Amino acid sequence: MSYHRRIHGNLGSEQMLMERQEMDQRAAANANKETVNQEAVSLLQNEIRNVANTWPFLSPEMQRTLVQHRLECKAMVLRRALVSTKSSNL
Repeated sequence: MSYHRRIHGNLGSEQMLMERQEMDQRAAANANKETVNQEAVSLLQNEIRNVANTWPFLSPEMQRTLVQHRLECKAMVLRRALVSTKSSNL
């Protein structure tokens, strides 16, 4: 096999390997997104159930408002924890 052909053959296989790695990374990112989406739906369903069971006398609109507020509070706490974790790891 000529030097020219070997070089291009190796470059081709390296490129194929890099493309495969990129595809694997995209697949992993998509799987992570799906997991996050499932966890978010589960959290929302649990919060709706908790509010409905704890405050059944509230109107559906008030229950939705309460669920939204509770989730916003949890998100704020998680953001603060993430920021403090990042800053402590620096």
